[in-house]
Amino acid sequence: MKRNGKKIAALVLAAVMALGCTMSSFAAQWHYDGPENWKWWYEHDDGSWTANDWEQINGSWYHFDENGYLDVGWRYYEGDYYYLINEPYDSPDVGKMATSGTYEYGYITADGTAYRYIPEPGENGTVVLVDPSVYYGDDPQLAGSVKTVPDAWYAQIYNDIIEKAQVDAPGGSIAKDQHITMTYSIPANWMETCPSPFIDNMVAYSVGYYDRVVYDIQWMYTWTIDTNANTLTVETWWVHFDDLEE
Repeated sequence: MKRNGKKIAALVLAAVMALGCTMSSFAAQWHYDGPENWKWWYEHDDGSWTANDWEQINGSWYHFDENGYLDVGWRYYEGDYYYLINEPYDSPDVGKMATSGTYEYGYITADGTAYRYIPEPGENGTVVLVDPSVYYGDDPQLAGSVKTVPDAWYAQIYNDIIEKAQVDAPGGSIAKDQHITMTYSIPANWMETCPSPFIDNMVAYSVGYYDRVVYDIQWMYTWTIDTNANTLTVETWWVHFDDLEE
């Protein structure tokens, strides 16, 4: 990490101050490191910096990685997704936590969290998106749906995962802890049309659909995306609730 010079300068400053010399402190400021990294980091007025944590700077929130460099893109934190604006390095907004934004599958709220519509099976193989306030209400019903999913690939994946995760399917069942792996093609522009928070919602609610039918089990899942091949791979398995409580 190209910050050794600044670390040495901070140590020299501390030594000088210890000798009783009077010097003015540094003003907090942004730095753009290179050529090895070409990333932003933020120096505090005492020469330190934030690493692996959030920091509010001039009214905007930022997140810095374990080396203290500015993160960009979608970030999952304590159960919610946040979007750190990913723009060219010289943009004044790069790295800021977004507080607005609209997508086919939800939107970003004023506090930065991604508000995600919930997918539910519709008629004739369609998928409808339901507002979470309706879904988690006393009487969830599709009458509260926001709209029908516009993307055929999304509906196909959602319905296929449900079909393959039928624990109580006639003629047999999937054994406990048996892992099922499914791979699907997704469009090259998935990051714009259905980025990570909404992919995760699709997988979570398709894999967990039969949790509401077979009440003593829970489906678990992981998913990954190969950005070179534009494929989504989902791995699922189920466990008993009793096992989760141990």
